[in-house]
Amino acid sequence: MSFFASYSPSGIAAAPSGSIVFQAAHGGSSRIGAIAPDGTGRRTLTPDGVEARDPLVARGTGRIVYTAQGTDRVNHAWTIDPEGGTPTQLTRGDGESAATVSPDGRWFIFRHESSLNFWKADVGGGEPTKVGPASTGVMFPPQCSPNGRYILFWTFRGGGVWRGGFEQVRAEGGPP
Repeated sequence: MSFFASYSPSGIAAAPSGSIVFQAAHGGSSRIGAIAPDGTGRRTLTPDGVEARDPLVARGTGRIVYTAQGTDRVNHAWTIDPEGGTPTQLTRGDGESAATVSPDGRWFIFRHESSLNFWKADVGGGEPTKVGPASTGVMFPPQCSPNGRYILFWTFRGGGVWRGGFEQVRAEGGPP
């Protein structure tokens, strides 16, 4: 069982359809695209002139969540259908990066770029809620469990010697 179903550390993710979703430089900007495993059917999913990066794919639906600059030239979380179409902006703060997406594509986790805090929000909208372990260490991008019930974090704790470890929280809140 892998917790790493939606994280794309190098800008690449597998879609349930079998295609590969990736980040690539194109025409002077970074874009999100998709291609078949045999190299055919390459297509660009995000619009021209948009700096898009770090695609995350919901395993159950193929829905893509990614980070891109909005018209305000600030990073926000966005979503797009796996076949392309019109992107939908998901966050509207002072700078956010998408971190992981639930297997069913209903919610995602993002980080405010000005802090170490992670937030959970529904893809369809609504008020985000703060998520994360009780420790206040530096948290690297979280991962969803395959069933979407837990979120796994890698944290560092101080106290003279920095030590790392895994912590999990319930996706719906409450103790693990």
